[in-house]
Amino acid sequence: MKIAIISDAFPEYLSVKESFNSPILTLAQGYLDAGHSVIVVTTTSNVGKKRCEQWENDLIVYRIYKNPFVCKLLRKLISICNPIAAFQVRAILKKEKPDIIHAQKLNRYLSYFSLCVISKYAQATYITIHDDMGLRATPEGFRGISIKIFFNSLLYRRKLMYAADIVFSIIRNCTEGVIVVSEALGTLVKKRGLKNVRVIYNGINPKHWHFSKETKEIDEQSSKTVLYVGGISSAKGIDLIIKAMERVRKTLPDVQLHIAGSDNGSGYQLIVEKEARQRGVPVVFLGRINGIELRTAYAESDLVLTFSITNPFSMVAHEARAAQVPVVWGSFSSTEEVPPYYRNAGFLSSLQSVGALSDRIICLLSDLTERELLLKEQKKLVKDFLLSRQIEELTLFFQSSLRKYTDK
Repeated sequence: MKIAIISDAFPEYLSVKESFNSPILTLAQGYLDAGHSVIVVTTTSNVGKKRCEQWENDLIVYRIYKNPFVCKLLRKLISICNPIAAFQVRAILKKEKPDIIHAQKLNRYLSYFSLCVISKYAQATYITIHDDMGLRATPEGFRGISIKIFFNSLLYRRKLMYAADIVFSIIRNCTEGVIVVSEALGTLVKKRGLKNVRVIYNGINPKHWHFSKETKEIDEQSSKTVLYVGGISSAKGIDLIIKAMERVRKTLPDVQLHIAGSDNGSGYQLIVEKEARQRGVPVVFLGRINGIELRTAYAESDLVLTFSITNPFSMVAHEARAAQVPVVWGSFSSTEEVPPYYRNAGFLSSLQSVGALSDRIICLLSDLTERELLLKEQKKLVKDFLLSRQIEELTLFFQSSLRKYTDK
């Protein structure tokens, strides 16, 4: 099959070895390894960037220029409808004639309106929904805020609901199927009236995350590093982590926290810095790092933390397990789909408890036996989230639609 991946996010040209933690590039590479032909349509803010690039393994990448100033000024509007970008995407797909269109994140520039004008240029169109932003449309964290902010939040929720209604109407009418990365997210999507929803978990290529350095031995006298990988926001549990680290340092005073991620321009990093300072937690902000840099950060850490809003099967957790680093992860949504034995492999179900998180961190940093047991259990889970399995399930899903199309 010829598959066109449509996504706002895609790395600038790098070798696969340098950018292998990009989910979209990983997906494209998986399709190529399975024998499919792949093109990617994405964006760039670099005026001088080539509009069409030939990557490794015959991967073709088309880039549509986006003006950063316009994106920031009209972000909410162009996330839903950007006809300029949409018709550029249509021109590319009209030329390439793919069998399958697999849309990913479209809410930065390419817009969901693109689905309206490109669906007829392929036999079937699918979209993957990765998180619940805009699905719940519910303001969080009302405790301790002013009446004015409360009502502003309610107004913002109403705007989100209208925007979400438009987006889901487009998805319902312009796609043959919807892919979600967890059962919890699938439940939310189905409540919005979407049909033909399939849960397909993200996968990785474990060999990309192996490093030659031997697993670090625990030395009670040496300083220890806890690495958090993810967005810097209260929704991703960063506040909980700062509070937990304050408790951890009372038992293990040499522990420091490294944060690999960004606040996407929200300014929340400054709030986290202030909170960490007040609580006496030393924090090193690494920014958003990729590929070899991220693998090195895993290798130099004693423990990895990552939390998700609706996806209990985080890509970061998969990567850390493949890198043979202890990881504690969890989801703030329903955890019913998580098998009980995952709790022995680092899954934390009580994410609202500072005490439970800090106790787990202390145990894994100070008890070598507990650490080795966790690594042993984690190793068993690596095979459950392979890229090859994800590609096989996606291909079967696509083929089912192609058969229906042929029957007509």
